[in-house]
Amino acid sequence: MLYKSLKFNTVATIFCVVFLAGAVCAPLVQASFKPMPEAKVNPTEKKMAQQVVASLFSKWGKGKFKPLPDDFTAGMKKAMTSAVQKATYSQLKTAYGEFRSIDFVSASSSEKPPGLVMYRFKGAFSGKGGAPEIRVLVNKKGKVSGLWFTEPKGKVSQGKVSQ
Repeated sequence: MLYKSLKFNTVATIFCVVFLAGAVCAPLVQASFKPMPEAKVNPTEKKMAQQVVASLFSKWGKGKFKPLPDDFTAGMKKAMTSAVQKATYSQLKTAYGEFRSIDFVSASSSEKPPGLVMYRFKGAFSGKGGAPEIRVLVNKKGKVSGLWFTEPKGKVSQGKVSQ
């Protein structure tokens, strides 16, 4: 499990959470990801990653911070406690407002270690403070093994971050 604090817009500090299970944790620090052409993206897995995030925000918005569903690895379930979920949601809501939607941006596959896919999404929120890029890491068993929110350095669109 790895926690990072990042400073966003020099105003709000967001608790950026990256949870990785088991043997994936150490290799991911040195992981090499390669952009995937749209035709090679697994549509079922992409939809699952998108729905997982939308579902979390829906529950969080109703004040429900319960154990994660079976779409997550055991390591994620253990690490992302109710308290961690609540703190993450609170900080995101303070910085960006209420969650509105999530749109797919791109996917990348890991070359080393093989079998990981990182799905990048752009979140839409009610506030005027921009929107974070949301990344969901899916392992070769189709389980979410990583989730993080990051402020893009530029506009997130069409699979790229423009400055």
